[in-house]
Amino acid sequence: MKAQASEIYEIKEIFGSRLVGTKIEYHVKWKGYPDPDEDTWEPLKNIKGRGDAALRKFQDKEAGTNKKRKKKK
Repeated sequence: MKAQASEIYEIKEIFGSRLVGTKIEYHVKWKGYPDPDEDTWEPLKNIKGRGDAALRKFQDKEAGTNKKRKKKK
């Protein structure tokens, strides 16, 4: 989602991540944009500061998921 210089978009949720080259991108759902086609992949620099709470929640969830995977082995 490309923001105009004066527009600030609010992050509703981060629900995925991927590695692109050496950089991590996060799959972002934006508040007020319910259509999944409006979800975007964003580098950390685009969500730092305004998406810190959503990022922490995603990372905590991922850490819990990874612990469960390791226990199953």
